[in-house]
Amino acid sequence: MTFAPWTAIRPRQSQAYQTRDVFCMSKTAFIPSVPAASEDDFDISTTSRLVGYRRFFGVLKVVRTTDGRVLFPFDGAPELGPYPTKLEAVAAAQVYGEHIVTSDLARPEL
Repeated sequence: MTFAPWTAIRPRQSQAYQTRDVFCMSKTAFIPSVPAASEDDFDISTTSRLVGYRRFFGVLKVVRTTDGRVLFPFDGAPELGPYPTKLEAVAAAQVYGEHIVTSDLARPEL
């Protein structure tokens, strides 16, 4: 048997490296979306983070407590800032959170 330098030698794969299809059930239960009735049905938490010298960004999380759905942050959510002070960043995050709550009360995201 002759060996040509341009041919590739492929090693045999053992069973340990073969892929297997594994199917498993999700352990999280399905919770149907329940629209909120009032502003008391939301949990808004705000804080800020420092990025560089005197650059504060607001950090916001809005959760609808009736079904536990996180309304903010979401994929592609805008950054809240930069602001020159921590107080301004937290205030901007609070205002944006209240805007999300009033929008969800008007048209619930189900």
